[in-house]
Amino acid sequence: MNTVAALALPERIKPDLHHGVPVLRLHVGDPIPTPRAPFRYAVHVYPDLARYLLTFNHPQNRKHKPTAIRRYARDMANGNFGFTPEPIIFTSSPVLANGQNRLRAVELSGASVWLMLDFGWPEDVIQRIDRGSARTNADALGIDSVKHAATVAGAYTYVMKYESTVGTPLRWTNTTPTGAEALEAYREHPDPWAEAADWGTRAYRATNGLGQSTWSAAYFILAAVRGSETAQSFYSELIGESGEAGSASRRLKSHYLRRKLSDTSSGDPREPMENIVRAFNAWVSRKPVAFVRTGGSFVLSPVKKA
Repeated sequence: MNTVAALALPERIKPDLHHGVPVLRLHVGDPIPTPRAPFRYAVHVYPDLARYLLTFNHPQNRKHKPTAIRRYARDMANGNFGFTPEPIIFTSSPVLANGQNRLRAVELSGASVWLMLDFGWPEDVIQRIDRGSARTNADALGIDSVKHAATVAGAYTYVMKYESTVGTPLRWTNTTPTGAEALEAYREHPDPWAEAADWGTRAYRATNGLGQSTWSAAYFILAAVRGSETAQSFYSELIGESGEAGSASRRLKSHYLRRKLSDTSSGDPREPMENIVRAFNAWVSRKPVAFVRTGGSFVLSPVKKA
């Protein structure tokens, strides 16, 4: 036997693998595998294939989750949806028992992604899966050893919503960033986020009002526009009540002492952020501050530039 051919033979007969998992080349219209015992494959899923696999969805499966689907789809479109051991599950019927939201996200994103697919599970598996709670953005940051992970995760959501609606009367939607998006944002500016979480926590403790993420998000926005030194001076006056009587910083603290996040005059969820920005703008201009009034509508204010 040719020595070169003999050495090449083992390479030629190696199974097709993706991250060490056997690959199944599945196409639209192909029969779904029904092994006698559960078996898993790595499958490259594209939108048409996702639509085909969804035709096997269990008729009594839980309702799909539009918010989660949009989040998954953004990660898929941005190349941030990693290949993990969490599988799309088919029973021996075959019926799709788990993974409908990820498949809908593939369809929505228009992207092709690698997914783990399990085949051949017993019919009652759908009754015994997904009983735990989903991972949160705070979990994603915590795994990366981010200090004040929950505060940073919440603050990033507020900053994202503020930046997308500032200068408009549009109310915030329920859009939530994905864990990958929150982690990427933190990694781009770790020191500013850590600083914002620290000062936000201090402001929360001094007022026992609003929430740490709200104060932290506001600090991050103020510091991004006017610099850390100015943002720190404003928060220091607010926390220590060191400003003049009637100053914007002292009025803001008084306004939010023991006030819950949901306690708004207008019923608009943007109100706490709007009042903090209004107070800051009045403070840097040395002018009186006017907070949002009961039943009033407003345009979300930008931070006053130097």
